[in-house]
Amino acid sequence: TITVLDELDGGKFRIRLAGINAPEKGQSGDKEATAFLTRRLLGENVSVRYKAIDIYRRPIGTVWHKGENISQLLLNKKLAVPYTRRNGTKK
Repeated sequence: TITVLDELDGGKFRIRLAGINAPEKGQSGDKEATAFLTRRLLGENVSVRYKAIDIYRRPIGTVWHKGENISQLLLNKKLAVPYTRRNGTKK
């Protein structure tokens, strides 16, 4: 999950990254995944294509930065695994 700032109204939105299951805080790999996202996205413009709302009322979306799908980058770097209901994430 990342937080984005909407340019139009200044609102902050938490976006769950679509298609992946990344480590939760305190789990193995959480610091590496967070550091990667921070280096890559902090202060940068991103585009979000919303997909759904999860059971916690968080938007789920594909986040794009400079033409790259952030979920796919996390998968490629082995900082996340593909989302399935079996790996513990509820949709």
